[in-house]
Amino acid sequence: MGAPPSFDTDRKRPGTAMPVEVLMWIPAAALLLLLIVTLTIGALISLWHTDGVTGPRRAFWCTGILLFPVAGALVWLAALHRSSSGGVPEAAGSQELRPREPTESG
Repeated sequence: MGAPPSFDTDRKRPGTAMPVEVLMWIPAAALLLLLIVTLTIGALISLWHTDGVTGPRRAFWCTGILLFPVAGALVWLAALHRSSSGGVPEAAGSQELRPREPTESG
């Protein structure tokens, strides 16, 4: 085994073997990891709470989300949004919101 790689001693914090530039990326990497884990867990929870997906389809989606955490979760959430919205209605947003007219009760 060879000697450990030497780092530039001018850029080291005292008592560490890593340069400061590497240490500065640790919080960003931790935040990114937290974001990925949250997205994946949220997609899996959404998958299990969806009644329209059962059996082999649910297993397929679960596998896809776990194998490809970011892409799988985003594709699942996009498919969920598309199926829940039922596509774009013909006259989307063209209806006015107005109170119901009173009906005659006799």
